[in-house]
Amino acid sequence: MTSLAVCTDWKSRRNMNQGTRVYSLPVELLSYIFILGQTQATIESDLTEQSDESEAQLCPFEVLITHVSFYFRDTAIETPMLWSNIDTASALSNEALQTYLVRAKRCELSVSLNTGGARVPSVVVMKKIDLILPHLHRYQRLVVDIIVEPSSQPLIRRFKDAFAPTLRYISISVEDVENYIPSESKIFQGGAPLLTTVRLQGLALLFFRPPLENVTTLHLDHMSTQLRYITFVDIVSAPFSLQNLSVCGDFIDSSNGSDIQDWPGAGSPINLPHLRSLRICGINGKIYSGLLLGITSPVLDSLVLMDLKEPDLEGFWASPMHTAKFPILQSLSIIDPEISRDACLEMFRGFPYITSMTTSDCTSTIAYALSEVSLDNVPWPVLDTLTMNIEHYDDELAADIVEQRMTLGCPLRKLNLGTTLPLFLLPNYAWLQENVVLGRVPHVMDGCSPM
Repeated sequence: MTSLAVCTDWKSRRNMNQGTRVYSLPVELLSYIFILGQTQATIESDLTEQSDESEAQLCPFEVLITHVSFYFRDTAIETPMLWSNIDTASALSNEALQTYLVRAKRCELSVSLNTGGARVPSVVVMKKIDLILPHLHRYQRLVVDIIVEPSSQPLIRRFKDAFAPTLRYISISVEDVENYIPSESKIFQGGAPLLTTVRLQGLALLFFRPPLENVTTLHLDHMSTQLRYITFVDIVSAPFSLQNLSVCGDFIDSSNGSDIQDWPGAGSPINLPHLRSLRICGINGKIYSGLLLGITSPVLDSLVLMDLKEPDLEGFWASPMHTAKFPILQSLSIIDPEISRDACLEMFRGFPYITSMTTSDCTSTIAYALSEVSLDNVPWPVLDTLTMNIEHYDDELAADIVEQRMTLGCPLRKLNLGTTLPLFLLPNYAWLQENVVLGRVPHVMDGCSPM
């Protein structure tokens, strides 16, 4: 076949489907559909365990759609956002990653640097990292998840003096650091003026802290060693306007004593005047009362307590100041609790103005306590919205809570049920729909995922 014939055949195949309806879609709309599809594919991939050889990993969504038609291919290639997610643990080759960087054009990048579970990064992974690092000026999101920061092939330490003009989100998780030098405890010392969300896990809290001045959301996660209380205070006090704080793990050194009254924060509170949301997840329990007593935040309106055990709040309730600590607290989430009915009653009294309540377990003591009301004891009389999981088709407890509060003149306005089932299959669906605004939400989960 001559070159002219090949060219003619190629043009013929390229135009063969132009009469179909999909070609009538504007490029802008099709591009937007692709972005939504990629987002959904990412969510489904995160929810589904896949092997390393799965089709989704070998052929990502953005690549798959380029194989559908010439119109799809041209549109996808000219949609920079589709190519802006870079992951060193993916099966993509260096050449493919380079193609992504080119197709992303000037689009800001979401970058994940990790070693694929290996303690020491492989040569292949390091080559990918070397390929991506020069584009730091385009990063808007950076996730670093490694086991060891080696001295021979450092990764995080490369960011020591870096300037990241577009970086808005950073998450760093590292379990071990070789040959640590105290002067290297900070990264992005060149500046990260747009950085607002930071998650530090493991030894990143000690060794690799980015600029925190403009941060509004801060996650501090489990680490294997203790963090001096004064260092913790320095970290959470560094932002000018911290609004959301999550502390998971018992890593704060409370060596002043074993009683909660001796916990470092109780006698010298940390002033966080802009903090609106606080999440606590502990193991041995002292951190709950310690932080609640140790933080002064007059505008706090949302509190999440995870893995709460019976004695964890005893120190807080025993303090004469507990009723005045958070005067406008309205939203309370209790995830995976193990507490008694008496502890629930203490919570009703200690946080009297709750309007929104979330609990992860439909069989929890809190849910039952909410259904056991009387004229002289209405838990959270201004409660407006209740969110709770239900198991299978068992919505009886939820219906009891709604009915009891209606009877006593403190009705719920909205009930969100955590279930994978269609709501219309629930036995009390019709009655609930008549008496509350009924909604379905994903299951309220435990764990300490980002806020």
